Amino acid sequence: QLVVGQGGGMFMANSSASVTLTSGVFRVEQGGLFRDDTGGTSHVGFSSISSNASATISGNSSTWLTPNAISVGAGGSQNQLLVEFGGNLLASSATIGGSSGNNNRLTLNGANSSCFATNGLTVSGSQNQFLIQTGGVFFGSQIIASGSSALVSLAGTGAVANCSTQIVLSGSQSRLQITGGANLFTSNGVLNASFGSTADLSGESSLWKLTGGLTISATVFSFSFSTNRVVVSSNASIISPSLSLSSSSFGRAALLIQSGKLFVTNAS
Repeated sequence: QLVVGQGGGMFMANSSASVTLTSGVFRVEQGGLFRDDTGGTSHVGFSSISSNASATISGNSSTWLTPNAISVGAGGSQNQLLVEFGGNLLASSATIGGSSGNNNRLTLNGANSSCFATNGLTVSGSQNQFLIQTGGVFFGSQIIASGSSALVSLAGTGAVANCSTQIVLSGSQSRLQITGGANLFTSNGVLNASFGSTADLSGESSLWKLTGGLTISATVFSFSFSTNRVVVSSNASIISPSLSLSSSSFGRAALLIQSGKLFVTNAS
């Protein structure tokens, strides 16, 4: 395994720099720094086709930094990036999965564990996941769940995502889960998957607060499993200035409030 530890730094300085990591295990810990200035996408496993690669950023001030994009599993499967115990991931954008990448995961876990993706984060491919767990924080312009069965999950007190523009569930059977007191802050929220998507909020203090509006579009088909739906239960809340719920002769859209709360504020 390759480890960058206390007081250490690893720098990939230009486009000709490369790393081959056959073990697939990379760690930045105890305040270490990894900086990728190669000019291209920074990949978990150091390759776009890596599979079963594992990278961990662990401990206060431990940092993976790139001015470009970071990718978890662009063309491979079972890759994982874990940011924990105050570690930091900073990139212009982030992608989990790809056209042939599936079952990949990015996890933020623990107080002050953070991901900054200025231009947003995309969960694409098939069955890829972005998990924000207790204390983890995401900052970026948007989150796009465009992949089949993509999962964006916020779970636990202090789990927070801040999106300056939007979150969009456009992938078939894509899911947003906000549970256990987690909070999501966006301007807009859009569910517009052709074959259905679900946003599920549950638990006391779980909150989705929008400053623009929430749009739930009808699906293309009327199959029972093909519905764009938002479910609010168990004292969770949505606060939004506006709500648009589309109808269609063929497709489905639904909003279910089950012991939860929806506040439509009509704020300017």
